[in-house]
Amino acid sequence: MLATLIGQLNFIGVRGGSFTGDIGIDDITFGDDCCAACNGPTTFEAGLQGWSQAKDDKFDWTLHKQTTSSSLTGPSTDHTLGTSSGRYVYIETSFPRRAGDMASLISPKYNAVPGLSCAATFYYNMYGATIGKLVVILRATGSPDKIVWTKSGNQGTGWKKATFSITYGTKNYRLMLNATVGSSFTGDIAVDDITFTDDCCATCNGPSTFESGLGIWKQSKADTFDWTRQRGRTSSISTGPPKDHTPGITGSAGGYYMYIETSSPRRQGDTAMLTTTIQTPHVAGCKLSFWYHMYGSTVGTLNVSVITSGGSTIAWTKTGNQGNQWNPGRIAILPSYGVFRLNFIGVRGGSFTGDIGIDDITFGDDCCAACNGPTTFEAGLQGWSQAKDDKFDWTLHKQTTSSSLTGPSTDHTLGTSSGRYVYIETSFPRRAGDMASLISPKYNAVPGLSCAATFYYNMYGATIGKLVVILRATGSPDKIVWTKSGNQGTGWKKATFSITYGTKNYRLMLNATVGSSFTGDIAVDDITFTDDCCATCNGPSTFESGLGIWKQSKADTFDWTRQRGRTSSISTGPPKDHTPGITGSAGGYYMYIETSSPRRQGDTAMLTTTIQTPHVAGCKLSFWYHM
Repeated sequence: MLATLIGQLNFIGVRGGSFTGDIGIDDITFGDDCCAACNGPTTFEAGLQGWSQAKDDKFDWTLHKQTTSSSLTGPSTDHTLGTSSGRYVYIETSFPRRAGDMASLISPKYNAVPGLSCAATFYYNMYGATIGKLVVILRATGSPDKIVWTKSGNQGTGWKKATFSITYGTKNYRLMLNATVGSSFTGDIAVDDITFTDDCCATCNGPSTFESGLGIWKQSKADTFDWTRQRGRTSSISTGPPKDHTPGITGSAGGYYMYIETSSPRRQGDTAMLTTTIQTPHVAGCKLSFWYHMYGSTVGTLNVSVITSGGSTIAWTKTGNQGNQWNPGRIAILPSYGVFRLNFIGVRGGSFTGDIGIDDITFGDDCCAACNGPTTFEAGLQGWSQAKDDKFDWTLHKQTTSSSLTGPSTDHTLGTSSGRYVYIETSFPRRAGDMASLISPKYNAVPGLSCAATFYYNMYGATIGKLVVILRATGSPDKIVWTKSGNQGTGWKKATFSITYGTKNYRLMLNATVGSSFTGDIAVDDITFTDDCCATCNGPSTFESGLGIWKQSKADTFDWTRQRGRTSSISTGPPKDHTPGITGSAGGYYMYIETSSPRRQGDTAMLTTTIQTPHVAGCKLSFWYHM
């Protein structure tokens, strides 16, 4: 699947001639290349891949293939493919361009990890007698623009490699490619293949099957030797897997997996460590699942450790021979971890019959908070942040507030003393009119569509002030989308408002204003969005905890059914789901169409995705079907 536009996918089941026509689907997965990430390559093969033309420059960069329109300047092919079909971006310096005109290309906003530095590389072509200048600028939130790389004049034919460091003081930054026209038309400047090292952005990715590389994983430098990416059996007898675990890979050798080779020169106790890139904070209920293979008479130990700001913790461990089969493993990623890394550490046993394999490492659906997922505050602010230009901050809290006759007694999500919510504390030193503002992450929405958001609020107290929800869309004035004032009584109340935006980027702001006295606490919990509020590109849809990014269409005859175990008709349908690692005779859940009466031949059921973001070249969608 190769596309450059935001779009949706539909699975459409059509009823056949009778009731023995049930059709099932399960385990729908977007491939690693479906979601452009800051540490993935920008090759321009599928368009600008999230980069955009500036609005305050003189002219635009051009997406192009083959030679430029002027002779004696520019590249002959792109850098990625090196063929006439490959694409790159460049500035065309012929008329009506004048010396000094500048074109600026701006990256998406990247969510980086404060305090870390990383590096980016790209390839440039600056061939021509009148080349001007190419400058790379780092624009970090709250900091002045910084030139991180620059080059001027004729650099000769061919593509050249550039590398620069990125050091940021906040979580948000962009890069700008500023190209300036030289004195004449032989000044075309081209750029291709922009890549980042692992720590340039925090990620929360889908399954790591190792079919196309290491994905979010990398070899550690703090170990004795490296893990090996392998297809088919390992090189030693009586140890290691015969093939990988990933289902659906054809051929006797199967697909790829990672393993430690324990033959000489390895010694007992040697370690190999595979580590993730930095992972973003997650919501409550996040689990990491994986498959491991530990077969051999001298198998050592496999550890999974979590690295946080507080140090390293062994979250899972297994030692010794576990049989000649792939076994499932699972660990919980605790909300207290915050930003973290994971390590898979293989320890060599007593001899060469100790190969250890791992495959199909998957973060569960709840590991990455998305704009259409609930903000329950059970795992913290979940990407929301305190404003810097208000009078005071919202408080993350559980149980009753510190003042009597105001505020909630419990949260809304759990309704227990352990549940969390956010509120404003209006006791001294607060004064009437003081305001606290809580700001959402920036959401990438779909221009022209509208959606709705809901949340629960508690505004109980004799001197309640005001709660306002503001929509801040890029390029538009702030807009009040919901407001409420005064005492609304005890208990949580539900609020719903519409979101209409004209650009891809918007934020929400919760502005709470203090009333005339201390009995004015205002609380908020459980913020949710409808499907079209933000474009997403999610992990696997196993249907174990619901429909995920999928929804029932209203443009069909009937709905798909979420099912566990066999369907209700004989001689048709699956006996159980496909998802591996689900225990119990009934297995897990899948989706199917029930074709018994009152269904008729030709009736259709459509399952459709929420809006999906643009993706890079090489994106594949895989799924399992039963007919």
